[in-house]
Amino acid sequence: MQTRIEVSNPVWVRVKKNPADKARLGENVDEEVIWGKYKIGSGLRGKSALKGVTVEEEQKYLPSILGLTPKSENWNKASNNYWANFGMDVPADDEGYKMEAGLWYESEEDAKLGEAEARAEAKKVIDARARGVNYVEKFTVRSQLGTPIDLDDYLMWRYCLVYSGVANVPEDADKSPRIKFYLYSKTRDIAVKTVALESRKKAFSKYLEVINNPSTKNALLYLFKKDIEAHNKNNPTDQISVSTPVEKDLALETLAINSPDRFLAVTTDPMMLKRAFIERAIDAGELRRLNNTDIIYYGDNTKIGNNTLEAINFLSEAANSEIMNTIKARIQIREDEAGHVTPALQEVIDVTNDPTDVNSKFQQPIPDGSGVDDLDDPTEDIKPPTETGGIAEVD
Repeated sequence: MQTRIEVSNPVWVRVKKNPADKARLGENVDEEVIWGKYKIGSGLRGKSALKGVTVEEEQKYLPSILGLTPKSENWNKASNNYWANFGMDVPADDEGYKMEAGLWYESEEDAKLGEAEARAEAKKVIDARARGVNYVEKFTVRSQLGTPIDLDDYLMWRYCLVYSGVANVPEDADKSPRIKFYLYSKTRDIAVKTVALESRKKAFSKYLEVINNPSTKNALLYLFKKDIEAHNKNNPTDQISVSTPVEKDLALETLAINSPDRFLAVTTDPMMLKRAFIERAIDAGELRRLNNTDIIYYGDNTKIGNNTLEAINFLSEAANSEIMNTIKARIQIREDEAGHVTPALQEVIDVTNDPTDVNSKFQQPIPDGSGVDDLDDPTEDIKPPTETGGIAEVD
């Protein structure tokens, strides 16, 4: 007796409700006239009929539907005709049309491999969507090892994934007026929540790591300065402050919780400290970024990069070590003088200049020579941005 391991995957395709449709037809129009049945029809990709599967999958799945083998002389005509007339009616009620998009496998090992691909591909789709990038899900392992539980439903689901009139997730239903339907899947909901949970866990773990390093912590405050400003602008009753050591910890905690993906991206960036140095120099007025661009200048006419990375590379070159050392010296002078402006600012400075912190090198002299070594840890003496715009200015 053949083993059959079924992995069910119910997916609903639903009609996107547009109240404007009813408004155009008048207030007294019968609901059933408006919310009756809508049809997902055939489509084109270039000059050919849109297909929901690959050529290999088509040759695997369609013989039982067409009653032909891929070697038949009528195969191309029959298969093209199938897709050219492909479609279904979708009830316009809240339930929509339920499709069984699951697969069955001949062994538990095959099922594990298939579902491993499903989870990995789901994560890629979710991550790409978070970045605003389109990613087409791959079904390589599942197509090889799995068989649709309900072939008609499975083909319709795969077709919906590539059909422009169907949003693959409810959140995308309003992205275009051409979108008339959307897919809903509890499996996807769980996948999204799982990915989000893992992201939050990783972000909080990283947060616990960075708050024990004052230099790294202050570097992050420069890199997240715009995030904090945006938060404060949008949340007038829940302001983020960085005036005290505790407030800095709470600020980074808020960022890790509210934007875990961005928090991870920034804190795991190997160029994090060097990027922070550039922002610190801009904050101190030693570098300047042209408004509404990423272009960075030193002085009046020396462009050091079209973006932060180019600026880092410029300052890392031995030929530009004099500029690098000048920037570091002037920042230190400003910060030394700023330390005597007010007692309130001294508390913020003391955190970075803690003599017991092995990562704090604020008192060490500025090294001479190539700017390459100087940029290895450009935030060695970093101070956190203040409430009023970063490094305090000297009167």
